Formats: sequence, structure tokens, C-alpha cells
Amino acid sequence: MPINDWIDAETRVERARALYEKGRWVEAAAELRAAIDVNPNNADWHFNLALTFDAMEEYVRAVECYQAAMSLEPNDLETLNCLGVDLTRLGRYAESLEFFGRMQKLDPAYEASYCNRIITYLEMVVKLYQAGKGHIDNGNSRILGGERRIECRNI
Repeated sequence: MPINDWIDAETRVERARALYEKGRWVEAAAELRAAIDVNPNNADWHFNLALTFDAMEEYVRAVECYQAAMSLEPNDLETLNCLGVDLTRLGRYAESLEFFGRMQKLDPAYEASYCNRIITYLEMVVKLYQAGKGHIDNGNSRILGGERRIECRNI
């Protein structure tokens, strides 16, 4: 890659970070896509583009970017975590549980794999309950209610 292209891509990534911090996610995504066009083998840039799509609540596009990052760095725990989180958001529970299980095998001490697996199971139960296929309130405790939150942490 010519040095000017590399410098341009790096400049675009820095611009994207600044735009992201200002909440200008569409512009940040455009800068990251332009950088990725120059160097599609940078997993961090795919990951950052996915985070940008997450901020815009465009989870299908985010999943595609996490998958691209994962193809370059298949054992990155943060990428696996964020991919699993977004698959849960999309209701693709079996796939998300596979990624959380993979994380656990890579690092049994990685807390997010356990926490997000629990959240995924809770989401599944809620969906079953809402569909009339399950019963959650047994009179003694209530699982429903309150806000369930899925976290995707950036390193």
C-alpha cells in the first residue's frame, strides 16, 4: 500500500473517532468505510465501524462488521462479545449462545461471557412468555419488569 494511502486511511480513522465522540455517527461510519476500502485487513477498523452501527441501532450492519473483524482476528474476546450481544438484540439466540460459549472456552475468567449468556436466556424466556408459551411469575418472584441491559464494552 502506498504511504499516502496509508496516511489517508489513518487520518480518516482519527476523524471517525472524533466524529463518533460528537455523536455524528453517519459521518464517522463514512470515514471508517473509506479507511477500510484502503486497508480491509484491519480488524480494529471493522470493529469500530460495528460500534458505530451499534450507536445508530443498526444491528444487522453491526453484525456484518463484527463478522468481518472476527474473520481477521477470530479469537478476539471483545469482538466475540459484541457479536453475541447484537445477535441477542436481533433475536438470534442460538447463534449468540454459541459465541458466548466460545468466549468461555477461550477465557473461562472472562465475565462478559457468563453475564451476556444469562441475559440471552432471559430474553428467550421473555419472548416465550410474550408468545404465551411460558410462565414466569410463580407468585413468589418476578423475572419480568425493570430494564434488561446488554453491554458491549470497548477496550
